Amino acid sequence: GSMYSNRHDRDGEWSIRERWNFNFADMGYYDMPAQVDKVLEVTNKPKVTIIGFSQGSAQSIYGLAKRQDFFAPRVHRFVALAPCIKALRLMTEPYTNLSQRFKEELENGILF
Repeated sequence: GSMYSNRHDRDGEWSIRERWNFNFADMGYYDMPAQVDKVLEVTNKPKVTIIGFSQGSAQSIYGLAKRQDFFAPRVHRFVALAPCIKALRLMTEPYTNLSQRFKEELENGILF
């Protein structure tokens, strides 16, 4: 935390465990819109460029995907540096179909 995270409006209402019970998806869904709105307010610009690194990229990807209506008019560009994602369903049917379609090109290095 920081000096800004040492106090909260709900102090006394919830335990330390409840206070810190959030994840990158929550940050992307709730915190990013607040951050974007604050930057737009302070800079008086119509749009922002979001640059995320590692977890910041992951939470940005989540927020941008889940809150498209919010971000579309406010974000000019998104840059993901070293994004970390958890690919739970990487081996799903669409992925395996795609990888089979380009199997020869991938094996022969034609795509890269």
